[in-house]
Amino acid sequence: MITLFKSGTKPLGVYRVAGGTSGVANAIKKMGWTNDVVYIGHQLNESSYTLLPNNEIDVIIDQDLRAEAVAAVNVLLHYHNVLPKPPTYTPSAPIITSRENMGVRIPLAYLG
Repeated sequence: MITLFKSGTKPLGVYRVAGGTSGVANAIKKMGWTNDVVYIGHQLNESSYTLLPNNEIDVIIDQDLRAEAVAAVNVLLHYHNVLPKPPTYTPSAPIITSRENMGVRIPLAYLG
């Protein structure tokens, strides 16, 4: 990432869909762009969560892993005839975390 950043063009933002959230934040910081580049990452965890209050990432998009696990178990239980009815398909809503809502984990499905 730092090689790309040193190519001469400062991006308006970075959208990272895979791991390496801290590494990208460090590269942005090393270039001195922390306040200029919007950074959106994925997977809210202890490491990425600490980047929010330090203004090193703007938004973290996460998923409701508990809801996804429950849905998967229900599908398996139905497949093995433990549950008589097939489970209702409920798409997993993304969870958006920013500095402004840190500590409040509300799936978007509940907001709308």
